[in-house]
Amino acid sequence: MNAHRMEQLKQLESLARLLEPGETERAFLLDQVGAYANQFINQINAAPAYTASENGRLPDSFHINETGAAIEELLPLLQTHVDTPGVAPTSDRFLGYIPGGALYHSALGDFLADISNKYAGYYFPSPGAVQLENMLLDWMAGIVGYPDTALGSLTSGGSLA
Repeated sequence: MNAHRMEQLKQLESLARLLEPGETERAFLLDQVGAYANQFINQINAAPAYTASENGRLPDSFHINETGAAIEELLPLLQTHVDTPGVAPTSDRFLGYIPGGALYHSALGDFLADISNKYAGYYFPSPGAVQLENMLLDWMAGIVGYPDTALGSLTSGGSLA
């Protein structure tokens, strides 16, 4: 490989490393997101089922770009323009459908699953994840009274119908 290509690869690798913060930065980000999550969960019981949006748009000053933005700038935007307006399925007052609802333990499980990024759709690449999914399905089938022969699959949402 020629020297020019190697230099290009090193530059690209340097840019890609921005997506992999070190432990100190990860701890800071986790602290900020954890505080936001706690604030959100603590207000759920007082939240209306629906909040009208002023214009349904993020501010014109907000742009997604390669340089990113500080978490301290992004979380208020998330609260004001994404989490607050519209339907609040986590609210006690929302009865539109069966909501998934801000279950803290589930959110932590999702976080850990996203970190490891295991593929649970096939046994070979992740036997533990497949076994865990099957155990969960068996447990849920038992709750609703299905027989031991019941089978199922967890999907990302919606319906396979």
